[in-house]
Amino acid sequence: MEWVGTWENQNGSRLVIDVFEGSHFYGSFESKKGRAVEGQSYPVHGSINDELIGFVVDFGEVGSLVNFSGRTSDDGAIHTLWVLTREYVDEEHTRKTQPWNSFMVNSDIFHKIT
Repeated sequence: MEWVGTWENQNGSRLVIDVFEGSHFYGSFESKKGRAVEGQSYPVHGSINDELIGFVVDFGEVGSLVNFSGRTSDDGAIHTLWVLTREYVDEEHTRKTQPWNSFMVNSDIFHKIT
């Protein structure tokens, strides 16, 4: 599979893999959901093991990190499960999360667009 390129999920968020060396890759992520700054790309680094992929997005000043784990399907899509960890309950960063409410879990499917 050719991993380098742009991948888009069902929400329009984009994973861009720029550099692929050995089993590691680097790139950027632009989110169309949540508290991410619209139009801003966030750094990504990850690993690939045959059909398996894992990567981390650091949303910086937003105060959250998200870990994606996934695998490819026969049609070349990447099916992922993600866990987002956030530091603050509110967008103003005035109320810190407690361990029990700092996580969000969901899934995405990415398709290669370029």
